[in-house]
Amino acid sequence: MLRLIATDLDNTLLNQEKEIAPAALAALRQCLQRGIHVTLATGRVPAVAAQYAAQIGPGCHLICCNGSVVRRADGTLLRCAYLERPILEALYGFARKEGLFFQLYEDEGVLVEDQSASCRQGPDRTGTKFREIGSFAERMPERSYKALLEVPAERMAETMARLRAQFGNEIEPSCSDDFLLDIGPAGVDKGNALELLCGSLGFSASEAMACGDHGNDSAMLRAAGVGVAVANAAPALKAQADYVCSRASSEGVAEAVERF
Repeated sequence: MLRLIATDLDNTLLNQEKEIAPAALAALRQCLQRGIHVTLATGRVPAVAAQYAAQIGPGCHLICCNGSVVRRADGTLLRCAYLERPILEALYGFARKEGLFFQLYEDEGVLVEDQSASCRQGPDRTGTKFREIGSFAERMPERSYKALLEVPAERMAETMARLRAQFGNEIEPSCSDDFLLDIGPAGVDKGNALELLCGSLGFSASEAMACGDHGNDSAMLRAAGVGVAVANAAPALKAQADYVCSRASSEGVAEAVERF
């Protein structure tokens, strides 16, 4: 029997309206009532993830910023990992050289130079507080949970290769969409975040099911006993999943919970 359900938010648990479909909400609430743990595992900031967790119920745990923040439902903070200022400055330099939009993540929202120029298609455009910083060159924060680059889909592979060549194992890059390149602290991902959370609850990640749609969910699906890709997931994630849903996003999560 599964002891925990982990699900990504955008393009997985959330539908196109950025809402949790009634069927998925009911399924996850029923899991909590039966004593099965539920955690959101998202690239979003803690403040936004907490709003969705509250809809599911007071027992919902949080994995935020791709694993940089791991917080149990009882408030216990299991991990708080950061990119430090020297890496942030180097990443900003990389983004400037490549001509890419750059933003950073903190507890309550997202830091941008100019909100009017911020990523217009990304998930953070809904429900997230933006704080304009003016110039990262002049006002770079001391640390951040995650950086994000907006990259044209046709340039993603080459940009990822250049990023890895320059930074090596100093960072943890992954794609949260075809055009979004997430960059977290070295060694931090949703997979080891899931292992950390499960361990703190007294069982292993092999007793968990994880649902996702893109590259930043890959480590989580590998760590879980059952890895699920929703119907709209990237082909690479579908290829590694134990189960591929017939339905997309939120309805797919409901399908997986009902099946397993």
